[in-house]
Amino acid sequence: MLLAIDIGNSSISCGVFAKTTREMLAYFKLAARQASAEEYYLLLHQFLSLYAIPHPFSGTQNAGLDSGAFLDDCVVSSVVPSLTPLLIGAAKMLTGKEPMQIAQGIRTGFGIQLHNPEQVGADIISNIAAAFAYEEPPFVVLDVGTATTISFVTAERILTGIAILPGLSVSMEALFQSAALLNEVSLERPTQWLGKNTNESVRSGVINGHIFAVDGFVRNIREQYLAKEQKLGLCATGGLARYILPYCRNRFTYHKDLTLEGEMRLWLLNHTK
Repeated sequence: MLLAIDIGNSSISCGVFAKTTREMLAYFKLAARQASAEEYYLLLHQFLSLYAIPHPFSGTQNAGLDSGAFLDDCVVSSVVPSLTPLLIGAAKMLTGKEPMQIAQGIRTGFGIQLHNPEQVGADIISNIAAAFAYEEPPFVVLDVGTATTISFVTAERILTGIAILPGLSVSMEALFQSAALLNEVSLERPTQWLGKNTNESVRSGVINGHIFAVDGFVRNIREQYLAKEQKLGLCATGGLARYILPYCRNRFTYHKDLTLEGEMRLWLLNHTK
Protein backbone atom coordinates (compact mmCIF):
# COMPACT_ATOMS: atom_id res chain seq x y z
CA MET A 1 0.00 0.00 0.00
CA LEU A 2 0.99 3.61 -0.56
CA LEU A 3 0.52 6.58 1.76
CA ALA A 4 0.03 9.89 -0.09
CA ILE A 5 0.55 13.06 1.98
CA ASP A 6 -0.53 16.50 0.74
CA ILE A 7 0.88 19.32 2.89
CA GLY A 8 -1.27 22.40 2.37
CA ASN A 9 -1.34 25.82 4.00
CA SER A 10 -4.36 25.03 6.17
CA SER A 11 -4.24 21.26 6.64
CA ILE A 12 -2.41 18.06 5.75
CA SER A 13 -4.47 15.54 3.79
CA CYS A 14 -3.50 11.87 3.83
CA GLY A 15 -4.75 8.98 1.72
CA VAL A 16 -3.84 5.29 1.67
CA PHE A 17 -4.02 3.62 -1.74
CA ALA A 18 -3.83 0.04 -2.95
CA LYS A 19 -1.05 0.06 -5.53
CA THR A 20 -2.62 -2.61 -7.74
CA THR A 21 -6.22 -1.33 -7.91
CA ARG A 22 -5.46 2.39 -7.26
CA GLU A 23 -8.37 2.39 -4.81
CA MET A 24 -8.28 4.77 -1.84
CA LEU A 25 -8.58 2.66 1.30
CA ALA A 26 -8.43 5.39 3.95
CA TYR A 27 -8.51 9.17 4.20
CA PHE A 28 -7.75 11.49 7.11
CA LYS A 29 -6.57 15.04 7.82
CA LEU A 30 -4.02 16.53 10.18
CA ALA A 31 -3.64 20.14 11.29
CA ALA A 32 -0.85 21.99 9.47
CA ARG A 33 1.25 23.16 12.43
CA GLN A 34 4.85 23.18 13.58
CA ALA A 35 5.53 19.90 15.35
CA SER A 36 8.39 17.43 15.44
CA ALA A 37 8.74 14.57 12.97
CA GLU A 38 8.18 12.22 15.92
CA GLU A 39 4.86 13.89 16.75
CA TYR A 40 3.71 13.59 13.15
CA TYR A 41 4.80 9.96 13.12
CA LEU A 42 2.65 9.26 16.18
CA LEU A 43 -0.35 10.97 14.58
CA LEU A 44 0.07 9.00 11.34
CA HIS A 45 0.51 5.79 13.31
CA GLN A 46 -2.69 6.44 15.31
CA PHE A 47 -4.80 7.10 12.21
CA LEU A 48 -3.41 4.07 10.38
CA SER A 49 -4.18 1.93 13.43
CA LEU A 50 -7.72 3.32 13.46
CA TYR A 51 -8.16 2.06 9.88
CA ALA A 52 -6.37 -1.23 10.73
CA ILE A 53 -3.67 -0.58 8.12
CA PRO A 54 -0.40 -2.35 9.04
CA HIS A 55 3.01 -0.90 8.26
CA PRO A 56 6.54 -2.23 8.85
CA PHE A 57 6.77 -0.74 12.36
CA SER A 58 3.15 -1.03 13.43
CA GLY A 59 3.74 -3.94 15.79
CA THR A 60 1.37 -5.97 13.63
CA GLN A 61 2.54 -9.40 12.59
CA ASN A 62 3.46 -8.77 8.96
CA ALA A 63 5.10 -12.15 8.41
CA GLY A 64 3.35 -14.01 5.63
CA LEU A 65 1.68 -10.88 4.24
CA ASP A 66 2.46 -10.02 0.63
CA SER A 67 3.72 -6.51 -0.17
CA GLY A 68 0.23 -5.33 -1.06
CA ALA A 69 -1.15 -6.17 2.37
CA PHE A 70 0.72 -3.52 4.33
CA LEU A 71 1.78 0.08 3.87
CA ASP A 72 5.39 0.17 2.69
CA ASP A 73 5.78 3.30 0.54
CA CYS A 74 4.98 7.00 0.77
CA VAL A 75 4.76 10.02 -1.52
CA VAL A 76 4.73 13.64 -0.31
CA SER A 77 3.45 16.81 -1.96
CA SER A 78 4.04 20.10 -0.16
CA VAL A 79 3.49 23.84 -0.60
CA VAL A 80 4.78 24.58 2.93
CA PRO A 81 8.60 24.23 2.94
CA SER A 82 8.88 24.45 6.73
CA LEU A 83 6.68 21.36 7.19
CA THR A 84 8.14 19.28 4.36
CA PRO A 85 11.15 17.78 6.23
CA LEU A 86 8.96 17.00 9.24
CA LEU A 87 6.47 14.92 7.27
CA ILE A 88 9.25 13.31 5.22
CA GLY A 89 10.92 12.32 8.48
CA ALA A 90 7.66 10.95 9.87
CA ALA A 91 7.02 8.99 6.68
CA LYS A 92 10.52 7.52 6.81
CA MET A 93 9.91 6.35 10.39
CA LEU A 94 6.66 4.80 9.22
CA THR A 95 7.92 2.83 6.23
CA GLY A 96 11.68 2.59 6.75
CA LYS A 97 12.16 4.15 3.30
CA GLU A 98 12.82 7.60 1.91
CA PRO A 99 9.46 8.85 0.57
CA MET A 100 9.15 10.13 -2.97
CA GLN A 101 8.67 13.89 -3.12
CA ILE A 102 6.68 15.64 -5.86
CA ALA A 103 9.38 17.96 -7.18
CA GLN A 104 11.33 18.99 -10.25
CA GLY A 105 12.99 16.06 -12.00
CA ILE A 106 10.36 13.36 -11.54
CA ARG A 107 8.41 11.88 -14.46
CA THR A 108 5.01 13.57 -14.76
CA GLY A 109 3.58 12.47 -18.11
CA PHE A 110 3.20 16.07 -19.31
CA GLY A 111 5.43 18.97 -20.32
CA ILE A 112 5.80 22.34 -18.60
CA GLN A 113 6.24 25.38 -20.83
CA LEU A 114 6.77 28.15 -18.26
CA HIS A 115 9.66 30.50 -17.49
CA ASN A 116 10.54 28.73 -14.21
CA PRO A 117 9.17 25.16 -14.26
CA GLU A 118 10.84 24.40 -10.92
CA GLN A 119 8.53 26.95 -9.25
CA VAL A 120 5.31 25.14 -10.18
CA GLY A 121 3.59 23.99 -6.99
CA ALA A 122 3.60 20.28 -6.15
CA ASP A 123 -0.18 20.45 -5.70
CA ILE A 124 -0.63 21.79 -9.24
CA ILE A 125 1.58 19.03 -10.67
CA SER A 126 -0.37 16.39 -8.73
CA ASN A 127 -3.74 17.81 -9.76
CA ILE A 128 -2.82 17.77 -13.44
CA ALA A 129 -1.44 14.23 -13.24
CA ALA A 130 -4.80 13.07 -11.86
CA ALA A 131 -6.90 15.15 -14.25
CA PHE A 132 -5.70 13.08 -17.23
CA ALA A 133 -7.77 10.20 -15.81
CA TYR A 134 -10.95 12.27 -16.13
CA GLU A 135 -10.45 14.73 -18.99
CA GLU A 136 -8.94 14.61 -22.44
CA PRO A 137 -6.59 17.55 -23.03
CA PRO A 138 -6.90 20.41 -23.57
CA PHE A 139 -8.28 21.00 -20.09
CA VAL A 140 -8.38 23.43 -17.18
CA VAL A 141 -7.74 22.35 -13.59
CA LEU A 142 -9.32 24.60 -10.94
CA ASP A 143 -8.23 24.25 -7.30
CA VAL A 144 -10.21 26.36 -4.81
CA GLY A 145 -8.37 26.37 -1.49
CA THR A 146 -6.29 28.85 0.51
CA ALA A 147 -5.32 30.16 -2.91
CA THR A 148 -7.35 29.55 -6.05
CA THR A 149 -5.32 28.23 -8.97
CA ILE A 150 -6.38 27.89 -12.60
CA SER A 151 -4.03 25.75 -14.74
CA PHE A 152 -4.29 25.16 -18.49
CA VAL A 153 -2.96 22.05 -20.26
CA THR A 154 -2.89 21.98 -24.07
CA ALA A 155 -3.93 19.15 -26.38
CA GLU A 156 -0.22 18.32 -26.63
CA ARG A 157 -0.14 17.61 -22.85
CA ILE A 158 1.79 20.80 -22.00
CA LEU A 159 1.10 22.98 -18.96
CA THR A 160 1.29 26.35 -20.66
CA GLY A 161 -0.06 28.82 -18.09
CA ILE A 162 -1.36 29.29 -14.53
CA ALA A 163 -3.40 31.96 -12.75
CA ILE A 164 -3.20 32.28 -8.95
CA LEU A 165 -5.88 34.24 -7.08
CA PRO A 166 -6.32 34.97 -3.37
CA GLY A 167 -8.67 32.27 -2.07
CA LEU A 168 -12.18 32.96 -0.78
CA SER A 169 -11.16 32.87 2.89
CA VAL A 170 -8.01 34.91 2.27
CA SER A 171 -10.06 37.56 0.43
CA MET A 172 -12.55 37.74 3.29
CA GLU A 173 -9.79 38.03 5.91
CA ALA A 174 -8.05 40.79 3.95
CA LEU A 175 -11.28 42.83 3.92
CA PHE A 176 -11.90 42.39 7.65
CA GLN A 177 -8.32 43.32 8.56
CA SER A 178 -8.22 46.40 6.32
CA ALA A 179 -11.74 47.80 6.80
CA ALA A 180 -12.59 48.59 10.42
CA LEU A 181 -16.36 48.72 9.92
CA LEU A 182 -16.65 45.30 8.28
CA ASN A 183 -17.47 42.23 10.37
CA GLU A 184 -16.74 38.60 9.53
CA VAL A 185 -19.40 36.88 7.43
CA SER A 186 -20.01 33.36 6.15
CA LEU A 187 -18.97 32.10 2.73
CA GLU A 188 -22.55 31.39 1.68
CA ARG A 189 -23.50 33.15 -1.54
CA PRO A 190 -26.36 35.69 -1.17
CA THR A 191 -29.57 35.00 -3.09
CA GLN A 192 -29.13 38.15 -5.21
CA TRP A 193 -26.15 39.31 -7.25
CA LEU A 194 -26.04 42.63 -5.36
CA GLY A 195 -26.34 42.84 -1.58
CA LYS A 196 -29.02 44.74 0.32
CA ASN A 197 -26.87 45.15 3.46
CA THR A 198 -23.18 45.07 4.41
CA ASN A 199 -23.17 41.34 5.14
CA GLU A 200 -24.72 40.46 1.78
CA SER A 201 -22.58 43.00 -0.07
CA VAL A 202 -19.32 41.53 1.24
CA ARG A 203 -20.43 37.99 0.41
CA SER A 204 -21.56 39.09 -3.04
CA GLY A 205 -18.28 40.83 -3.78
CA VAL A 206 -16.02 37.99 -2.64
CA ILE A 207 -18.03 34.98 -3.84
CA ASN A 208 -19.55 36.42 -7.02
CA GLY A 209 -16.24 38.08 -7.81
CA HIS A 210 -14.62 34.65 -7.63
CA ILE A 211 -17.31 33.15 -9.87
CA PHE A 212 -16.83 35.91 -12.47
CA ALA A 213 -13.05 35.47 -12.32
CA VAL A 214 -13.23 31.71 -12.95
CA ASP A 215 -15.73 32.06 -15.79
CA GLY A 216 -13.71 34.93 -17.26
CA PHE A 217 -10.48 32.94 -17.26
CA VAL A 218 -12.20 29.96 -18.91
CA ARG A 219 -13.74 32.21 -21.56
CA ASN A 220 -10.42 33.82 -22.37
CA ILE A 221 -8.56 30.50 -22.42
CA ARG A 222 -11.06 29.27 -25.00
CA GLU A 223 -10.61 32.42 -27.08
CA GLN A 224 -6.82 32.57 -26.88
CA TYR A 225 -5.70 28.93 -26.96
CA LEU A 226 -8.41 26.81 -28.61
CA ALA A 227 -9.70 26.37 -32.14
CA LYS A 228 -13.33 27.44 -32.63
CA GLU A 229 -14.96 23.99 -32.20
CA GLN A 230 -12.34 22.52 -29.86
CA LYS A 231 -13.65 21.05 -26.61
CA LEU A 232 -12.17 22.19 -23.29
CA GLY A 233 -12.24 19.81 -20.32
CA LEU A 234 -12.97 21.37 -16.92
CA CYS A 235 -11.78 19.64 -13.75
CA ALA A 236 -12.07 21.06 -10.22
CA THR A 237 -10.95 20.25 -6.70
CA GLY A 238 -10.40 22.03 -3.37
CA GLY A 239 -12.31 22.31 -0.11
CA LEU A 240 -13.92 25.68 -0.98
CA ALA A 241 -15.01 24.78 -4.51
CA ARG A 242 -18.55 24.02 -3.29
CA TYR A 243 -19.15 27.72 -2.68
CA ILE A 244 -18.68 28.71 -6.34
CA LEU A 245 -19.05 25.71 -8.68
CA PRO A 246 -22.88 25.55 -8.61
CA TYR A 247 -23.04 29.17 -9.81
CA CYS A 248 -20.35 29.12 -12.51
CA ARG A 249 -21.58 29.26 -16.11
CA ASN A 250 -18.99 26.63 -16.99
CA ARG A 251 -19.69 23.11 -15.74
CA PHE A 252 -16.70 21.62 -13.94
CA THR A 253 -16.44 17.99 -12.82
CA TYR A 254 -15.47 17.97 -9.13
CA HIS A 255 -13.02 15.48 -7.62
CA LYS A 256 -12.49 15.85 -3.87
CA ASP A 257 -9.25 13.85 -3.66
CA LEU A 258 -7.65 14.96 -6.93
CA THR A 259 -4.32 15.99 -5.38
CA LEU A 260 -3.85 12.74 -3.45
CA GLU A 261 -4.88 10.71 -6.46
CA GLY A 262 -2.36 12.60 -8.56
CA GLU A 263 0.39 11.82 -6.06
CA MET A 264 -0.52 8.15 -6.26
CA ARG A 265 -0.43 8.19 -10.08
CA LEU A 266 2.91 10.00 -10.09
CA TRP A 267 4.39 7.46 -7.68
CA LEU A 268 3.23 4.60 -9.91
CA LEU A 269 4.56 6.36 -13.02
CA ASN A 270 7.98 6.74 -11.40
CA HIS A 271 8.09 3.17 -10.09
CA THR A 272 6.95 1.37 -13.23
CA LYS A 273 9.62 0.02 -15.53
